[in-house]
Amino acid sequence: SIPKKTLSRYTLRVAKEDAKISYAGDLTNFTYTQEMKNAGYKDGDLLGGKMFPELWSKSN
Repeated sequence: SIPKKTLSRYTLRVAKEDAKISYAGDLTNFTYTQEMKNAGYKDGDLLGGKMFPELWSKSN
């Protein structure tokens, strides 16, 4: 189905290896949290996937 509304803000965020999703805190926005939950991300999940792509891989 075609969405009636999309999120209109893109933010580049940097996270260390093994960073996890946390929905707790004052900066948690309900709209973005709900979209992440709708995409299947649960509290405590490792970052990754469609909403959190890896921009470059670690050098070995």
